[in-house]
Amino acid sequence: MKQFTRRVPATGLLLTCALAGVGVWLFRAPAPGAATAGAAVAAAPEPAVVEVAAAIDATLAPTVSVPGSVASLQDARIASELGGRVAWAAEPGFRLVRGEVAARLDDEALRLLATQHEAALLRIDTSLALARRQADRLAAVAESSQSSISAAQLDQVRAERDTLEQDRRIAEATLAETRRRIGAATIRAPFDGVVVERFAQPGEHLAPGSPVLRLLDTDRLEVLATAPLEVAAMLREGTTVRLAAGTRSADGQVRAVVPVGEGAARQTSVRIALDASPWLAGTAVSVALPQAPARMAVMAPRDALVLRGQDRFVFRVREARAERIAVAPGSAQGDAVEVGAPIQAGDLLVVRGAERLVDGQTVVVADQSRG
Repeated sequence: MKQFTRRVPATGLLLTCALAGVGVWLFRAPAPGAATAGAAVAAAPEPAVVEVAAAIDATLAPTVSVPGSVASLQDARIASELGGRVAWAAEPGFRLVRGEVAARLDDEALRLLATQHEAALLRIDTSLALARRQADRLAAVAESSQSSISAAQLDQVRAERDTLEQDRRIAEATLAETRRRIGAATIRAPFDGVVVERFAQPGEHLAPGSPVLRLLDTDRLEVLATAPLEVAAMLREGTTVRLAAGTRSADGQVRAVVPVGEGAARQTSVRIALDASPWLAGTAVSVALPQAPARMAVMAPRDALVLRGQDRFVFRVREARAERIAVAPGSAQGDAVEVGAPIQAGDLLVVRGAERLVDGQTVVVADQSRG
């Protein structure tokens, strides 16, 4: 039995395939406008969680940083008035109270000399007492009408008495000087302080005027700084300045400005009082001195400033959207920096989370009270 196969013309087969393809395309094609809406959804960033802080109005005083050093108001090399052998001297680190013994010289020779002077004074006193009695007796005899004592004899006795009185004054002064030198052999602290250095050891011989030790008052400190003359013109007694060294900072008040430029650098010395210094004497500090008169400025937290290449900008939050605003940073003061217009005091600026923000992005302000 023969089987018959129906043959389809080639043109009809091609048309059938084409119609089928069109049907598949129509079935899968998106609705009009669907592609545009999808692209818009993909382009819109998700809301960003940020932290904000307000810009403020602040008094801005531009400053210049100059080097300074903590020093004591009283720092002295205690010297010996006398020459002699050192019997004892306070060691470095020893704290002394004003009037307390700081060092001693061997005073044995002076004490022996004082004993001699005391004996000489006693001898003069004995002679003087006799001379006074003789003068008084001869004067009484000379007053009688039958006296044979001449005026010359009386004058001679009185002269011997007066000479002995002068000798006694000299002996008293000599003894007082010897005793003073004995006292000077004991060197006392002229003020409260700590022994910083000892220049002579016990047993060494000192020449007159040689330093024995260095005494420093650690309770009364100040900062010595050098400043350009143009900056010194901005300083007045009592001006408050900021001091810093390492992680510590403190305020000090200008105590004195030396009104003379020193050397070719044209700088002057500034002394700054410290009520309670967090540093030891000798610490190097940085002193922020006013460079121009104080003025009002709009200040933003330093963390709000975003740096991208040459661009400087902040993100201001309004109606839950971040607005990118270009700024020209000015002077800094603490943790704040001058930004100026168009930023105004009270504007909320992003301080955390600004790194990936884009202009106009929706933001959610985090609850900062929860830490």
